[in-house]
Amino acid sequence: MTPREHLRVAAAEYERFGTLATGLDPERLGRPTGLPGWRVADLVEHVRRAQLLEAAALGEPAPAAADDLRAARAAFARAVERLGDPDPTRPVELVGGVVVMEVAAPLIAAEAAIHVVDLARALGGPGGLGGSALASCAAALGPMLTFVGGLGAPEPEETSVELAGRLVDVRLRRTAGRWRPDRAPGPASVRFAGDDDHLVLLGFGRGGAERLTVTGDRLLATRFKTAFPGP
Repeated sequence: MTPREHLRVAAAEYERFGTLATGLDPERLGRPTGLPGWRVADLVEHVRRAQLLEAAALGEPAPAAADDLRAARAAFARAVERLGDPDPTRPVELVGGVVVMEVAAPLIAAEAAIHVVDLARALGGPGGLGGSALASCAAALGPMLTFVGGLGAPEPEETSVELAGRLVDVRLRRTAGRWRPDRAPGPASVRFAGDDDHLVLLGFGRGGAERLTVTGDRLLATRFKTAFPGP
């Protein structure tokens, strides 16, 4: 997928989020989410701010009235349409730092899609991934794990982790105190294999490994969420 395609996925997923969030009463806004300490209202506010920050990163000025989810969603959609077909090497400033557009676009789409899952689950829905949203999340998984791995509990040097599916193909090794892409020969310390949606939900901290095939270091597998705390 191109950066433009990923950004269009993001716009569509933010539209889905807005539809789910429309007309929520105080009871549903007060429900807990799967994110520790966050209620539905907190999640909605986070997504409102995220859309404005991402729109600004794509070059869209902040709207005069951006204090509601609909205005933020419109600003993000305008940013995507005005951007057209961006240069994949263009730098984009995200919360975690500056990355090139070909990395930023799937990360933005993945944030939108994962938060749709968060909201759907909090409201009693299935909260699954599929289609283009799953493809964007799979593309974002490696860069995202590299970043959040720096926030997690340290693992021994030369520890390696692999996630393998049809779309998901991520292998990381801890070297010099950081997780880095790894293409060394031989098996990883622990390998998770299975359906892409379960791999993505594991990687983003929204699911466990129960439906995946795990080989290698079982104790390391149980520490995955502490090594890679989901965003």
